[in-house]
Amino acid sequence: MWTRRILKTRAKSVLRVSYWKAFLVSLIIMIVGGNGNSPNFNWNSNNSGGYSEQFFNMGNLPFIILTMVGIFIGALMFALIFRIFLGYPLEVGGRRYFSRAAQDDVNMNYLGFSFANGRYGNIVKTMLWKGQLLFLFQL
Repeated sequence: MWTRRILKTRAKSVLRVSYWKAFLVSLIIMIVGGNGNSPNFNWNSNNSGGYSEQFFNMGNLPFIILTMVGIFIGALMFALIFRIFLGYPLEVGGRRYFSRAAQDDVNMNYLGFSFANGRYGNIVKTMLWKGQLLFLFQL
């Protein structure tokens, strides 16, 4: 049976050898996979008048709203596609890297595990299914 002390000692020994590789893998997964934070828009409500008020008063408000909604939907779709087709496979590769690193097999090539030998399609489908199930069970 594993104890906390054995697991901690083993993790320390693995990280002594591969700390920067593990840090790099975590950083890549965080950047590509996203961290789920939404952007923070700080709108300045202290408008002293001028050009922006003239622009809004000229009847351009529907155009501005439609443009902003279109940009938002386009950015959301791009982020979703990027997450599905690049983030999911890299997440699986990162998990593969960490599980192999725990067995003293520290190889950065495990990060690209999903892109080799015809695994890509099955991994994307499985991660999409996982995402759908998680979404449904969180409702």
